[in-house]
Amino acid sequence: MSQPGSRVSSKKAGIRAAVILIGLLHKSRRQKERRKDPRKEEWPDSFSSLPSSCPMSGTWPIRTATATPRRRDPEQRIEDIRFWKQELDNKLEDIVNETEVLLTYRTRLEKAMENCAGPLAVTQQCLAEREKRVAIDLVHDAAERELIKELEVIHAVSALLQRTLEQTNEQIRYRTARTSQSISGGWDQTPNPTGVQCRGRA
Repeated sequence: MSQPGSRVSSKKAGIRAAVILIGLLHKSRRQKERRKDPRKEEWPDSFSSLPSSCPMSGTWPIRTATATPRRRDPEQRIEDIRFWKQELDNKLEDIVNETEVLLTYRTRLEKAMENCAGPLAVTQQCLAEREKRVAIDLVHDAAERELIKELEVIHAVSALLQRTLEQTNEQIRYRTARTSQSISGGWDQTPNPTGVQCRGRA
């Protein structure tokens, strides 16, 4: 008759064996999945390890678009990096050019708003003077109706210019922030495109 202690030891040994077997099964499954998807063998940490400020972060779809099914030649990888660096440089230049255009439009909008101030003041002064009339002269005639209409048009134009100016300023802030983020990431300061912190296996 077996002792209770021996039965407990047998159960513990069986549990340990089961844990080891499960671990081996999981390891074998991961190896099979890795063999099925060759992309997992190539540069596993190349782009995911980049900081969020780096322009290459979040470009997994771009990289897979130029990746071959198997491991790639290091020279070809360097060419890909150079290609995408040039693409990013072009996009950065486009953002800078668009920002300069927006700055020009903002200056025009500010001048247009300043030019609205003169006619607005004149119209308001005319209406104020007409309010000083007395007796039979205090009438709501066609001239006053036209002045009121002109005042409404000036207010509408000023409001439209103000909204457009706010949208322009928002676009300028957004594009300036994008440009500053790219510059602070050191992308344009890298003399050699292979200097990007990509730690993929050769």
